[in-house]
Amino acid sequence: MPYPDFLRGLLQEELVAREDNQLRRRLKDPAFPFDKTLDDFDFRLRPELNRQVFLRYLDDRFVTQGRALCLIGPTGLAKTHLAVAIGLALFKRGDTVRFTTVQALLARVLRAPGLDGRAKVLKPIHASDVLILDEFGFLPADPDIGPVLLRGHRHQV
Repeated sequence: MPYPDFLRGLLQEELVAREDNQLRRRLKDPAFPFDKTLDDFDFRLRPELNRQVFLRYLDDRFVTQGRALCLIGPTGLAKTHLAVAIGLALFKRGDTVRFTTVQALLARVLRAPGLDGRAKVLKPIHASDVLILDEFGFLPADPDIGPVLLRGHRHQV
């Protein structure tokens, strides 16, 4: 192999490795519980779900127009899988995404000392383009907390 071709291939491999490492480091921010895509979801097993409907949430307008998605149903319907798949796709596109369970977020907020502590916990949530709140409604929550969590936030999945 000629040296220029070898060097070009080596540089391309280095660039791909750096991009992969950067993506892995950035993936810690959203705190996804697992790495799933819409391609990983077998829509044949859930014929009542239409793949094309979920693909609409990958459109830029979902975020720019402040749209919301609420997945409702009993345990085992793959709501979390679908929410993560949409969130991961939006994240890879460059949107700021945060994933958390409602219980974990409430626990962090309630443990935070005073209003400044709560503001610090909520700052990355409020700064995100997309917020995925999982397990919403599993446990009863203080009605005063809901407005605190969602005030100023633009998007929920």
